Amino acid sequence: MIVVDTCVLSEAFRKKPSLQNTQVIECLSQMIKDDWPLVIPAIVLQEFLTGFSSDKNFQKGLDALSGFRVNYADYEDHLMAARIRSQCHKKGIQSSSIDVLIAAMTINLNGRLLTVDKDFKNISRICHLKLFQF
Repeated sequence: MIVVDTCVLSEAFRKKPSLQNTQVIECLSQMIKDDWPLVIPAIVLQEFLTGFSSDKNFQKGLDALSGFRVNYADYEDHLMAARIRSQCHKKGIQSSSIDVLIAAMTINLNGRLLTVDKDFKNISRICHLKLFQF
């Protein structure tokens, strides 16, 4: 299971993606073509759609994600996220509540996170988060 992070979706659907992230965009495109098991946490869906300023673009963004499975956080995901955030704090690692929730959901799905956000590399040092290497 590959869990797709907000930053990957944002880059993939930009009019002009940044040059440094073309590799992850190509990776996601190939995964979609090859029918890999891709999932988007519901909080990622929310973050992604929040970036659209017009109803028309919001709908385009929503339509673009219609083929993805959306996973909703449950009680266990939230408990694990709280534990991860607490461990990060103890070790001096910056983390947001959203990022640790995405990490917890990825772990509980036994998945790998597709991301270009370097914060997840730091988070992965204190928990069992697996990052997809592209």
